[in-house]
Amino acid sequence: MSVISVRLRRRFAIPAFLLHHVLSVRGDAAGGTDVINSLTRRPSADVLVSRQTCFSAGHTESRNPVEFPLWPYELHERSKCESHLMSRTTHHYLIFETAGGFCGIAWNSMGITRFQLPTRSAKATERILLRRVPGAEPRAPTLEVAEAVAAVKRYFEGEETDFSGFRLDLGEQDPFFERIYAAARRVAWGHTTSYGALANELGAGPEAARDVGQAMARNPVALIIPCHRVLAAGGKIGGFSAPGGSAAKIRMLELERIRVEPPRPTQRSFAF
Repeated sequence: MSVISVRLRRRFAIPAFLLHHVLSVRGDAAGGTDVINSLTRRPSADVLVSRQTCFSAGHTESRNPVEFPLWPYELHERSKCESHLMSRTTHHYLIFETAGGFCGIAWNSMGITRFQLPTRSAKATERILLRRVPGAEPRAPTLEVAEAVAAVKRYFEGEETDFSGFRLDLGEQDPFFERIYAAARRVAWGHTTSYGALANELGAGPEAARDVGQAMARNPVALIIPCHRVLAAGGKIGGFSAPGGSAAKIRMLELERIRVEPPRPTQRSFAF
């Protein structure tokens, strides 16, 4: 065996049959030198993109005469990516009791993904929550989720509470909805705004008030994103998608010492 072959086998533990194939195709000196160079430098971005493109396009055969295993750092990055995706799609949940009833919260590795406002029974809350996060598994809360649960309990006992610091993972959202939710999180305990005022804050015209209303109706983490503090024009209560509709919205505002005009009897709440 040549000196180059011995160097390759000792340094990289390349099987003899693979070396024989490379060196027979490329020539001992030239082929061995090329292999050493390829093993001692990182592949270029173009190579990585080409490899990913071929894989995603469904190609199963390489155009190169020799295939080498993935580099260790590539395996590490792939493993991290797959682990990240798995942890993000794995949801856990907890049903807990507050002074207002039974609430539910769901989360993944990125943050809180769903929050269910109180109902009269734990089973009802669990049923509603699992319709929105099917496949979620009951689990003891993480430290941050436990802090959120404690904050929710304080809120329904009438204590001033700030939810703006909790991490959320709302999945794929319309970019304008993301801005709406971020603006709504800045509305503090004991304060209100309106659909139109929130739209104006975001630099949108009056017609965007309807979009704000739609974002509030689809809010997956009511209370944590305080959609109950966003009112209709003229200080009217507006709609509310949580169990109890506008009456529930009024009760939450009253906990924050906010008085609003009750809705007319014909008004109905939105639905998710």
